[in-house]
Amino acid sequence: MRPVTRNNRGTSFDPRHNKYINTLATALLARWHIEQFSERNIPVNDENLYMAHNIGLDGFHRALLGQSTRKDIENMRKNGMKPWMSI
Repeated sequence: MRPVTRNNRGTSFDPRHNKYINTLATALLARWHIEQFSERNIPVNDENLYMAHNIGLDGFHRALLGQSTRKDIENMRKNGMKPWMSI
């Protein structure tokens, strides 16, 4: 993978716009989440991977423990949590 630099930022060479690199990065993140799930006794399934990816692993873990912070709830709202939903 290539870093984003001053020279490639916003150009066709910007790695953030490369679908292949994005796929590899997503796979690496998913693998890391799965490793972290086993350390935190979180079941590995599609829903949990989705939540960890969208609100962050630490925020997701706190939500499972019933210890969400104000910042966690903000992140959940930014990622689709509806007003009628609760944690």
